[in-house]
Amino acid sequence: MLHYDATGNLLSDSKTHIAKGNRLTFFGDKHFEYDRFGNLIAEKSGKKHRLVTHYEYDCRHRLIKVIKPTGLIITYTYDAFNRRTSKTVEGKTTEFIWQDHKLIAECADNDKFWRSYIYEPDSHRPLAQILGKAGQSEKLKTYWYQNNYLGTPHRLTDSLGETVYECEYSAYGEIIHEHWPQAENNIKPINPLRFQGQYYDEETSLHYNLNRYYAPNLGRFITQDPAKLCGGLNSYQYCFNPIIWIDPLGLLAGLGSHAPYDPHLVRKQLEELYGPGNVVSNPIV
Repeated sequence: MLHYDATGNLLSDSKTHIAKGNRLTFFGDKHFEYDRFGNLIAEKSGKKHRLVTHYEYDCRHRLIKVIKPTGLIITYTYDAFNRRTSKTVEGKTTEFIWQDHKLIAECADNDKFWRSYIYEPDSHRPLAQILGKAGQSEKLKTYWYQNNYLGTPHRLTDSLGETVYECEYSAYGEIIHEHWPQAENNIKPINPLRFQGQYYDEETSLHYNLNRYYAPNLGRFITQDPAKLCGGLNSYQYCFNPIIWIDPLGLLAGLGSHAPYDPHLVRKQLEELYGPGNVVSNPIV
């Protein structure tokens, strides 16, 4: 049973506290701090809150660095359209390639492997994942996505229709079980795609959602909605109901598995938000 307050904040009995502006200040043993713009800048846990994860942002409130309690540093870069172009972890950089607002490929600078994604027409519903190795086009592997009614991947199958990966989610998109029934030589297919438009970062457990980052264990975003009140009264809320709603862009939630990704509608929404002919600046609302 899920419980909410009047503005849609997910509550967990007495272990959750929501401060002014719908900012989550503590959840279980985790305590959170924000900057004056409402961006999460610190997550503290452990004895006397000595385990601290720091978050840093650029002038457009995009996450550019995470420092874990272990000292691990993760950095990110973006293009003018808020699309993440790279992620660097311990000197290893993964580059991301986009088509419109959909991630279509990724590759690591010191790795010969690359991964490509194919989607259903005019949607963020994944259809297939292609895994390849530089210079060996004849050894491509194709895995097919088996999605639920919301377009969230639950299984990957190979060319013979055999399940090679399967998982279960919580209501807010956190993986609660994973299984690789066909794993050979400890080679396990990787699926970083989660809710439509979301990419899972193993280092932080956050989901990159194009315009901001989503914390599935909290059921909310770590920064406010760039769409301001256009996205709803609660600017941290993922959507009104994660069982029937989706938010592929991290801006405006929509009802149903294909909402709201009509390319023309998306551009119209962005121009209404940022101004005519301008889909890359700060909101005008």
